Amino acid sequence: MAVPGRRVTVMQYMRENFRSDVSIAEIARNLTMSESQLRAEFVRQHGQPPLQFLTRLRMGHALELLQKGKYTIQEVAEKVGIPSRARFRRTFQRYFGFAPTRFKPEIEPRENPTVEEGIACFVYDRPVPVTAHPDHQLDLIWRGRLDKCSAAYANVLGWNKPSDVIGIRLDEVVTAKDPHTIERHYAFIRNKYAARDTVAHRTRLGVRVPIRISITGVVRDGAMVESWGSVILLDAE
Repeated sequence: MAVPGRRVTVMQYMRENFRSDVSIAEIARNLTMSESQLRAEFVRQHGQPPLQFLTRLRMGHALELLQKGKYTIQEVAEKVGIPSRARFRRTFQRYFGFAPTRFKPEIEPRENPTVEEGIACFVYDRPVPVTAHPDHQLDLIWRGRLDKCSAAYANVLGWNKPSDVIGIRLDEVVTAKDPHTIERHYAFIRNKYAARDTVAHRTRLGVRVPIRISITGVVRDGAMVESWGSVILLDAE
């Protein structure tokens, strides 16, 4: 007999334990379910296999750690519950479409250790075809909606908390008509949906401050379906 609210428990368990090398079979055992029952009910409840959700948690956190430039690939692999470096590389490559070696650890730590940094994910109801005209791609990118947002990301952009802005469109976050913003996104498209350490400006608490942005698009079946980004608040000049 199903336990009311158990699907929430499964998701909570994954969110709390994805950093450890836990499998779907182990999750099922720990929640006193059969593996087949967990898979069937999770798909029925959430519209995706449990492994897909678990992988998304791990890869999102892995990308965040790699963009920080502070950890080796092996360290990141261990921090997201995939201790095998080879398995981590295969999983990362399959998920994002490029190898984790794109991100090189910094030799020196960041100059300002108190800098604010956050992570967010935008999803696209209409995937962005990689072969479409750049103007059409940009139009679809503007329509991307915020699906995940850390508290630090919300704070950097001047929002009170992530729940206030989940679902907001990208063109409501950035100034879509600003020439510099438009060019940054065209460059993102030209660079195969990748942008690292791009410096922009944001008005925060009435003060125009510089921010550093890194964005990586996830391409599946010839179209970008989501993009992960980190934003760092730099010292105001």
